[in-house]
Amino acid sequence: MPIRIRLTLVYTFLLGVMLLAFSMLLYMVLSFSLRDQVDRNLKDRALQVGTQIEEETVVMETGKVVLPPLNVFSSPSIFIQVIRPDGTLVTATGNLGGQRFPYSAEIAAINRQGQAIFKTVTIENTPVRVYSAPIIIGPPNHVVGAVQVGQSMKVIETTLRPMLLSLTGGTAIGTVISALVGALLA
Repeated sequence: MPIRIRLTLVYTFLLGVMLLAFSMLLYMVLSFSLRDQVDRNLKDRALQVGTQIEEETVVMETGKVVLPPLNVFSSPSIFIQVIRPDGTLVTATGNLGGQRFPYSAEIAAINRQGQAIFKTVTIENTPVRVYSAPIIIGPPNHVVGAVQVGQSMKVIETTLRPMLLSLTGGTAIGTVISALVGALLA
């Protein structure tokens, strides 16, 4: 094999590997950043809702519990529900409609221990990131339920998909152009 072809192949291969590594790194950083931002937003919203519930919950003389309205904290993309420790729904924001976040035994056990958990679930073929945080009334720090705040991950997917296609196409085109220019220069 002539030296000209070997040089072209080596430089094309090296540039292709560097472009591929850069593209993968950029995609992973963007994906992590977007998902982390969603997690932080859900956690902040759950903290706001939990704090208001702990401060403004009224227990009537009859034993009936009156919760503050949740719709104040919702938006078209943020869904909130409050549940009892056994998983029964107490209240939810209007934008949830008839839907509910699943409340598995795993999530319930973690919430009963006073800890919060993130979980990605699928509701009607749509991935939804859910943050489930316990509502603790104390002392004696008794878990009386959980606040679940969710957001659709469809926006992140629609952002990442074109980015992936652009990076893949750009890497392929850059590699082909480098091969052609390298062949001419060699």
